[in-house]
Amino acid sequence: ETLEDKVLKRKSSWASNMANDSTEELLAKESPETECPIYEEVKCFDKAEQNQRMAVEELISTETSYVHNLQLCISDIREHLQKKQLLEIDLEGLFSNIDDVLRISRRFLTGLEATANQEHERLLYISSLFQELKEEMENVYKVYCGDYDQALLLLDIYRKDPRLQKEILDTLHTTVYVNVSSCVDISSSVEDSELPRDPAL
Repeated sequence: ETLEDKVLKRKSSWASNMANDSTEELLAKESPETECPIYEEVKCFDKAEQNQRMAVEELISTETSYVHNLQLCISDIREHLQKKQLLEIDLEGLFSNIDDVLRISRRFLTGLEATANQEHERLLYISSLFQELKEEMENVYKVYCGDYDQALLLLDIYRKDPRLQKEILDTLHTTVYVNVSSCVDISSSVEDSELPRDPAL
């Protein structure tokens, strides 16, 4: 083996090592870049999924409070006023179609709770639920919201009558204020809701 052969062999070996080193270095540099978008995508997906889960849980919680408050309004407040037999108070005008509101709200809440086991398709089921109840909800709340201003007007008239105001406050203290937590639920859930609060509340 001549000196020239040895030099060529050494150069070839050196070039080969350099090539290997460069390849490893390049892979080391490229690896984080190729992995980073995938990692970020997974993180974004997890965050979006968590946000969706929290939004659904908040929706169910809000709707549960709303149904509870409607039941309180019907079974306690309205019933208590009915027993007083105050002919001057127009209960139908005050409470409008609140029974229909409770009925459709219960159906909606039952449907929401039924999606608990549909983790990956939960939003799809909720969207279908909205579509299923859409027309009925629109009809019910069209009446409820349409009567709202008249109910406020009636309540304002009753407040100006000392005797009627006393009767109404007595009903509220006897029913709503007996349970302080119920009052807190009413304030928070109704204020957070986009729907107008019932005048009786």
